[in-house]
Amino acid sequence: MGGSRIIITTATGRHRLAQAGLCLAALAVGMAAVAQDLPDPPRLTLDVDSGLEYSNNPGFVANPTESGLWARTDLRFGFSDETPLSRVSLTADVALRAGISGDTKDGIDLPHRRLAFSYTRDLVGGALDFNAALDDSRIDYQRPLSDFIDTDGNIVLPDDLDALTGSGWRQSLSYGTRLTLGEGGTLTTRLALGGSDLSYRDASDPTLDNSHRRYADLGFDIVVTPATTAEIGLRYSTYRDSDQDDETLAIRAGLSFARPDGSYGFRIEHEDAPDGTRLRASVNRRIERPWGSLDGRLGATRDENGDVLASGSLRLIYDLPSAQLTASLGRDVQSGSDDASELRTSLMLGYTRQLAPRSNMSFNATYIDSSPTDGSAGTTIASLGLGYGYELTQDWSLNLGLTHRRYDEDGAPRREETAVTLGLSRSFAMGL
Repeated sequence: MGGSRIIITTATGRHRLAQAGLCLAALAVGMAAVAQDLPDPPRLTLDVDSGLEYSNNPGFVANPTESGLWARTDLRFGFSDETPLSRVSLTADVALRAGISGDTKDGIDLPHRRLAFSYTRDLVGGALDFNAALDDSRIDYQRPLSDFIDTDGNIVLPDDLDALTGSGWRQSLSYGTRLTLGEGGTLTTRLALGGSDLSYRDASDPTLDNSHRRYADLGFDIVVTPATTAEIGLRYSTYRDSDQDDETLAIRAGLSFARPDGSYGFRIEHEDAPDGTRLRASVNRRIERPWGSLDGRLGATRDENGDVLASGSLRLIYDLPSAQLTASLGRDVQSGSDDASELRTSLMLGYTRQLAPRSNMSFNATYIDSSPTDGSAGTTIASLGLGYGYELTQDWSLNLGLTHRRYDEDGAPRREETAVTLGLSRSFAMGL
């Protein structure tokens, strides 16, 4: 976030953004045509969060020399509609920053822009889902915790999370479609296709490389008994950058057993990757209670070097009368930014509480450690956040936040930042 605030888009960047704009325009026209035949009107929303932000290290560098203060505005535009058979949504997020003093006073900046589209169509005994997202952000932009949590509450870390430092821009495009057939019967078939593209421009880190991923996944759920389900699946994926063109084939099988208080199961996976073979085996348990749920998985992974590494995850959702606690812990072998194997350990905590009818507080903590299995330099990322909200009126809310983040890389100086935000937020909604 340091340096010039004038955004220079390369010809390639403009071309990609133009393509994305045309695609989104086509989607908008299609949604408008569909909406004309729907009984209930679509819905438009606008969320506005505007205020001031102070940082003691706005450039997120190892040895900061100047702090910064800027005015900020975060906007989210939304379009959504739901019928008995389909659901569609389109959202656009924009972050604006205007420097006031210190290392941020160079002008107006748009450090983050995001477009996301999703569509679901219910079928007889199944569904068809499609989703796509385009994210264009500064490399050092601090993404919110919600960006790493999927719709099922699982931690989903970006491939290049451990490389997101320095200046420049990062563009991420992801898309996928999933078809489910025979749900509720003896045999359920699931087919998923998709991919993702990462590209960088004006990056200060010369090791960042554009990459492309594609995948195809076919899975079957077989009901053996009313309480027992068997799973078999096959996944084919590719990875390509300027130096690599890799293919990976994975086969999985498992059993799950339903219980009155949840479920438990076993799973084994064999993955044939360019750098060797990985073998995973795990046992899992889900417990459902009136207070929430607890999911656990414990297993082991034999990597391509023949080393056996412990893996697992734990996820807790605990509901209280006026609060909620969420916790996620994970350790697994994953593919990093260059498709190399990494042992990643992650911890995320979240707590929200209603203090009074018009006030609330929140706390979140994140810890992520990435260690390549080949012994090269690893990274550790940690952050803490505190928030307080107060409803001034029925429409307006006052928000106060404090965040601290840290980035450690083996053999490199530590980078730290503390930021304070103060703002007002409001949501607008209307039907078409």
